[in-house]
Amino acid sequence: MKRIEKPLALQTTLRLGGSPRHQFRMEAQDDFSALRPFVRDSAMGLRVLGGGANLLAADGELDATVISLEPEDIRIEGQHLFTGTGNSIIQAVQAAGKAGLAGLEWATAVPGTWGGALTMNAGAYGSETGTVVEWAEVLTPDFSVVRVPAREVTWNYRHTTWPVPVLLFLRAALRLVPGDSAAIKQRQLEITRERNSKFPKAPCAGSVFKNPPGDKAGRLLEACGLKNAALGGAKVSEEHANIFINRGGTALDMIRLIVHARRAVERHSGVRLEPEVVLWDALSYDDWEESLKDEPAPF
Repeated sequence: MKRIEKPLALQTTLRLGGSPRHQFRMEAQDDFSALRPFVRDSAMGLRVLGGGANLLAADGELDATVISLEPEDIRIEGQHLFTGTGNSIIQAVQAAGKAGLAGLEWATAVPGTWGGALTMNAGAYGSETGTVVEWAEVLTPDFSVVRVPAREVTWNYRHTTWPVPVLLFLRAALRLVPGDSAAIKQRQLEITRERNSKFPKAPCAGSVFKNPPGDKAGRLLEACGLKNAALGGAKVSEEHANIFINRGGTALDMIRLIVHARRAVERHSGVRLEPEVVLWDALSYDDWEESLKDEPAPF
């Protein structure tokens, strides 16, 4: 356990967010109970920072204890891949491909770590995390380590429900299938090219809203004429209406854009979109919407 004496600004793909009150780098075998006094000193409690790929953190000081898990060696035994949750998703994808194991191609070019993937059931191209997980080791609020079989988890669209309270995820075992390394690599290249053609080069956190049942959030946003819409330094991407980019703005700019975009879709189609980007702030998205209710609609 290594304390960062001068907490760093949070490293997110949006390049937004202030400095946490307390910040640590942890090994999976560390004594996590040593965090208790720091968590009690933080109004927002304990937060786990992985790759910051799906995160919007508030401006200024974040009244939280933030930890990051150090990566571990990825191990492959037969058709199983074992990874620490501090490892990037892409690391595991590459290791599986080299070993001739198929089943992770969908995760090619997906940013973030396995901790985030387990939290939100990350997915792409018709597959998701829950389809490959065999078990995960979790740390519970009383600092016990529990191994949870995947069959006991409820895997929903961008959400998971675990049978035990989870403080954080430590490790996971992925169950894959034998495949041809050349064919796996070819599919990885195809997916990488496709994702690169859709995603802007500017800082972003991927899809802002979850797709509602039977529809696409991007289609609903585009139908409102929101492509290219901007508030301060936050802007709706020209390439994809469900991706918002940071043009040197603030977290508040991005929050306002998310709130007003959701309002516009609800006015236009009656659909209330649910944000997929996780907000680290004293206020929730709904709190912010209430706070901004008297602000004139910018679009």
